[in-house]
Amino acid sequence: MFYYLSLSAALFAAGMYGVFARRNFPAKIIALFIMLQAVLVNLAAFNKYVQGEDPTGVIFVFFILLVLVCQVFCLVFVFNHWRRQSHEQADDSLSLLK
Repeated sequence: MFYYLSLSAALFAAGMYGVFARRNFPAKIIALFIMLQAVLVNLAAFNKYVQGEDPTGVIFVFFILLVLVCQVFCLVFVFNHWRRQSHEQADDSLSLLK
């Protein structure tokens, strides 16, 4: 269990560093997802330690990961839409200057 908790602490620390050190939004989101992965590793380790072979905690982790994947796809979609929209506005303003 010590190894799982050490891995979780290292992931959480790396994510915390990423949140505070990065300036751009996508890098901060990735760091937050790393922190969430650390929490999930911690949850799975404590589930194994407390409940033994009962798969309740692992199923809970699986559903959290499923929600996380859906959030990532939504964020990628929103970010690509935002990027495309900002490029179109920049192109329109350049055509006005010509």
